[in-house]
Amino acid sequence: MTKRDSYKRSHVYWFYLPKQSVEEKTDGIARARLGVEQCDAHACVVMSDDDWNTLNGRGIIVVPLTSAEREDRSRKKKESTWVQVYSQGEFRYALCEQIRYVDQSRWTTHDCGEIDSYHFNEVVKKLRELGIAEIPAVKSSTKK
Repeated sequence: MTKRDSYKRSHVYWFYLPKQSVEEKTDGIARARLGVEQCDAHACVVMSDDDWNTLNGRGIIVVPLTSAEREDRSRKKKESTWVQVYSQGEFRYALCEQIRYVDQSRWTTHDCGEIDSYHFNEVVKKLRELGIAEIPAVKSSTKK
């Protein structure tokens, strides 16, 4: 599928996320395994600003979303790095630890709507807590 002309910050689009390979050494032998990052088709919220999305010809910065709630509560990942957001008529989780640059050619579907400013700013806040970068918040809107 060809890339879109533009992507909007705080909007949700579906992207085909690549499988990530991780090399581990056990018993002195290097072995490759799949990483734990989201892969295949996933909804993602655009974090990069609109000017950058338009001027940058290749990619955008996104945070993958999931509707799955982690069953293994002992890991507490949901509480520490996931942020609940409202998207496409349901609550989902933004997987802030998986922020990434995605080539625009990985886009799979149309604009699926916007995350409201409150929830988007919660994602921005979590990324700042994780030391990801200084990402500006969005101005509050009357949209809920």
